[in-house]
Amino acid sequence: QEREKASFPEDELTGLLFGGPDGVAKRKKMEHLVVNDSILRADDVYFLTREEQYERGLQRAAHALQTIRRLKLFEDPDELSAFWSFCLAAEFPTGLHFAMFQPSFLVQHH
Repeated sequence: QEREKASFPEDELTGLLFGGPDGVAKRKKMEHLVVNDSILRADDVYFLTREEQYERGLQRAAHALQTIRRLKLFEDPDELSAFWSFCLAAEFPTGLHFAMFQPSFLVQHH
C-alpha cells in the first residue's frame, strides 16, 4: 500500500540505486541465479539446528565459490557484489570473511 502512494517512479529510484538499467539487470540476474539454485537457496535455514545451519552454510559457501569460478563472476565487480549480497542473505557462517576480507583479496588479485 505504501509503495502505491510513492510520489516518484519506483523504477527510476531502483535504477539510481543500482547504477541504471544495466545495474538493475545484473542484480536481477544474480538474484535469479541464487534463488534457482537448490544449494544456494536458503529456504530451509529456519528449520535446521544451529549445527545443521553451520554445516549447510559451509556447503553453500563452497558452492558459491565454485559458482563464482565457473561463471567468472570475479571479472565483473558489480555482478560479484550482487551475487554475494544474495548469498549472504542466507547468513553463511563465513559472512564476516566475505564481507570484510574478501574484497581486499579481490582487489589484490587484479
